[in-house]
Amino acid sequence: MKPILRLALLLSCFCLWPGLAGATQVTIWEAAEDGDVTALGSFLEAGIPVDTIDSEGRTALMLASLDGHESAVAYLLAEGASPDAVDQFGATALHCAASEGRAAAARLLLAAGADPALSDQFHGWTALLYAAFEGHESLVRDLIEAGSPLDYQEPQARYTALHYAVFRNHPEVVRELLTAGADKDITTAFGETAQDIAHQRGLSEIERILSRARRVKR
Repeated sequence: MKPILRLALLLSCFCLWPGLAGATQVTIWEAAEDGDVTALGSFLEAGIPVDTIDSEGRTALMLASLDGHESAVAYLLAEGASPDAVDQFGATALHCAASEGRAAAARLLLAAGADPALSDQFHGWTALLYAAFEGHESLVRDLIEAGSPLDYQEPQARYTALHYAVFRNHPEVVRELLTAGADKDITTAFGETAQDIAHQRGLSEIERILSRARRVKR
């Protein structure tokens, strides 16, 4: 049998896992969303490629990361799942974890070599921008330590992680970014600095944090 035909048959037969007799069938992606390592193991043992994608280009690793199932993330990585595979929007498993604040899953991905500098195609955001926008302080710290570009500006509004942390009123994330050396004087596409955004939004605490922060020498 030709290899391509064999793979097609495997996918059609085994992307559904019946589990116990009479149980509702699930897909490999649903197993990942549920963090069901036993089911995931059954799919892989049946010959399903670990990076098989769903209709939106998402792998099991992306879905397990999105829902913060650390055991499933660790298992899939150990089985060779690519931490930098991208879905139809250019998002990786690390983007998924960062957007939901799944710090433990993100650490596993980073340890497996996930690239923190990658930006997705939907917003042009890095994982750090997602984490800063949502106010996930510990994850912001981990991504900075992993080498995520601190002053990266997304292509639309030209916001950095600091701009988004200010805009969303996350003072602890603002402190974390400034301590790491984020440039508070970078301007957005609208000519605004982080201080301008804080002032416009009446965020007095963040205004004080920014005013006390040292300027970055260029």
